Amino acid sequence: MSGKHHEHSVMTRIPGYQEAMPDDVAMRLVRRHLAAHHPDRNNGEEGPLFQLCLEAMKYLREGRKREAGRPEGVAALTVSLQDVLSLRCVPMDASSFRACSRCGGSGIDPVRDDCPHCEGEGRVMKTSHGRSMLVSCRHCRGTGEVTIPCAVCHGRHTAPGQDTVTLKAGTRDGDIISSSSGRAVRIGVQMPPGVTVEDDDLFITLRTPYATFVRGGSVVFTAPDGEQGMLVLEKGTPDGLIRRLKRRGLPLYGGRGRGDLVVQLLVRIPGAEASESLEPLHFMKHALDIAHIGKSKTRKLAG
Repeated sequence: MSGKHHEHSVMTRIPGYQEAMPDDVAMRLVRRHLAAHHPDRNNGEEGPLFQLCLEAMKYLREGRKREAGRPEGVAALTVSLQDVLSLRCVPMDASSFRACSRCGGSGIDPVRDDCPHCEGEGRVMKTSHGRSMLVSCRHCRGTGEVTIPCAVCHGRHTAPGQDTVTLKAGTRDGDIISSSSGRAVRIGVQMPPGVTVEDDDLFITLRTPYATFVRGGSVVFTAPDGEQGMLVLEKGTPDGLIRRLKRRGLPLYGGRGRGDLVVQLLVRIPGAEASESLEPLHFMKHALDIAHIGKSKTRKLAG
């Protein structure tokens, strides 16, 4: 049996699969079975369809069924990681992009409503340990207004009539989804430098001054979603510390939350690039040796 026929037989063994089913619908079906037969839901043992679903998911990601069934093949669309994180509506042809006349391409209606939680004030009263204080409203971020989708483009950013692709929660690199005109589109996610993906989690590395590891302090950085993040380090934090920020990763399939953002902190030593490869303990030993020599000279002068 050829590899293609073998992979197609994998799909026919998936309960509920139909021959004419689009790839995005088939992917949702496979993921539902995968979650139901996952070891976490079966007392640590794989369900009877777990390995079969893994093979079916690999087959759908490669898009072989779509390419063999459609003579015109599959269109390709490259999107940014920000598009995936924000679940944006991306035009198929960026050169002919026409922004929505009402919202100007922002996807947000220019007419905004007052925040119902702070009643448009931007601040709310919070009581802690018997003391009351005014703090910024976390729902509107202190603006006093909430945004709603544009009434014309419904948050798609583009003028009506354009062929667009709406990125849904769970869209990953290599997935094939349908555009607004029904075309099959393979999504390619362009990752920014220094960012890697594993399952639903994002991984980044932060070079941090050595003094922050020794004396403690805060590290402010820009996360892949564009939001500012801050990590607080205690005194004597070891090099290579890994912190996991919950719900700052990729959106999960079906909108059931997000993955995590995993941040690794490494020592940044000023000077030549070669010095960055020094072990932190070697650097600490060098600093202690200098301090010891300085004390010895001071004692000799005092004597």
